[in-house]
Amino acid sequence: MSNIKNAGSYIPRHKALLAMAFVLAVLSTIVLADDRIFRVARISLIEGEVSYQRANDTQKDWYDATLNLPLDVSDQIYSGPNGRAEIQLSGRNLVRIDQNSNLRISQFNTGLIQLALPIGTATFRVDSLDRRQFQVVDATDVNSDDPVYFEVDTPVVAITFLKEGSYRVNVREDGTTEVIVRRGRAEVYNKEIGSVTIKQGRRVVIEGRDDYYQIVRLEDKDGWDRWNDRRDDELFARI
Repeated sequence: MSNIKNAGSYIPRHKALLAMAFVLAVLSTIVLADDRIFRVARISLIEGEVSYQRANDTQKDWYDATLNLPLDVSDQIYSGPNGRAEIQLSGRNLVRIDQNSNLRISQFNTGLIQLALPIGTATFRVDSLDRRQFQVVDATDVNSDDPVYFEVDTPVVAITFLKEGSYRVNVREDGTTEVIVRRGRAEVYNKEIGSVTIKQGRRVVIEGRDDYYQIVRLEDKDGWDRWNDRRDDELFARI
């Protein structure tokens, strides 16, 4: 066997390995980007009775929720009379539900977070609406610089969080919805009232029966608000 190599085609072994590794990394990124599935929601805190239901479960199938349980599209969780839960989303965004509350994930990807709150109380801590927060971003998406669209649907309105901030949504049995903006800016919409913008330090109540609404100043914090403040303090202390 000849030990003479063609000088024009010879590539050192270490460079060949590096090139191969680079190609594999690129291909892996492309596959993940084409997949467009991002399962990055998980239950990060449970207090009391909290249950969950998968998308393919029947209406009667509910199971005890566990810490770090991943949640996917069409999954939902429910908190009992003494239950509370926290769900961590991508970009350091958090959702916390109080007792007797039902939350469902309608859509969830790099550009859209859509949740449903049929009844109960939920607080939304939105720390980032930058879709580049995701570890894998669709390289073919021409709108990759646009902010994440974050929407919460109740029986009477669709609520959009327009800025990073702290929001609370209360939904009564008749669908009456209260939106509280402690920090940030939100928009509520339905066909009857159109689009209504809620600025920081304001709250709006949309009646479930006659679609009447009024924007007023915030009231003093209650026990649920103070519980959220303590939870935020715990998280910041860990960081």
